[in-house]
Amino acid sequence: MDSILKNVGGPYIELFGAEITTLYSSCVSQVTGKDLRRFIHVLKTWESVQLFSRRSCELMRRCADRAIAAEAEAESTDTSTRSHATSADSDSNELRRLLTKVCCTREF
Repeated sequence: MDSILKNVGGPYIELFGAEITTLYSSCVSQVTGKDLRRFIHVLKTWESVQLFSRRSCELMRRCADRAIAAEAEAESTDTSTRSHATSADSDSNELRRLLTKVCCTREF
């Protein structure tokens, strides 16, 4: 779509332009990582060549910014979850070490 819009232009800009904000917003809310960065790159290109109205670009930019924030939050949550899991593993290992010590030093 990006290639058609930039290279062919004409009626396609107007046709896509009518729904581009909704389409773009839907897409960026569903992708992460490398794909999200690609969508943001495309938006930067559209903004620089003024392919769509300023209002459309602003709305798409807001959606992209929300997607970036959501991805950062998800990564933060994932890191926090891993940290809790590591802490639980550490606690479990400590308990195992203490039980082993108690069992091995007890005389029956």
